Amino acid sequence: MKNSKFTQQYSIPFSGLKAGLHNFTFLIDNQLKDFFSIEEFLSIQATANVAMEKKETMLMFDFSIKGILEMNCDRCNAPINHDFFAEQDLIVKFSDRIGSEENDILFLSSQDHEIDLSHYIYELILLHVPLKKAHESEDLCDTDVIKALKKLEIKTSTVDPRWEKLKNLRINN
Repeated sequence: MKNSKFTQQYSIPFSGLKAGLHNFTFLIDNQLKDFFSIEEFLSIQATANVAMEKKETMLMFDFSIKGILEMNCDRCNAPINHDFFAEQDLIVKFSDRIGSEENDILFLSSQDHEIDLSHYIYELILLHVPLKKAHESEDLCDTDVIKALKKLEIKTSTVDPRWEKLKNLRINN
């Protein structure tokens, strides 16, 4: 991914840090949504706390993101807020297998001096967008929309009594 002013705010220059535990906090807003062209939600306000343990041959990250996603209700299309909390680990090893990934392990060159975490934060947030985005109950939805939907609802007709009688038919073997 191209290095931009946006991704710089999510980068950690690890080469100047001593071995041990380091904590970072990133504020997440609609810039992330705009940068990655996310359409799954309307807006975001979140905080990402990242604990990084620097070792001689690797970096270990613990991501913890808490925030609010604003999205449209699937039922009535009115805005709703969804509180979310996400956690994930990432291990970064220094190797000749530059840029490859496997099972939450990222390989960087020993020449690299910083890591951009914006894409990992983006993916972790997307994993916590609910599949069904709706108010907890229909009573909280926009009443005008619900009334319009009920008018368009297909009315189920009563079953022909002849078909009902066939349900009682028994076949002996």
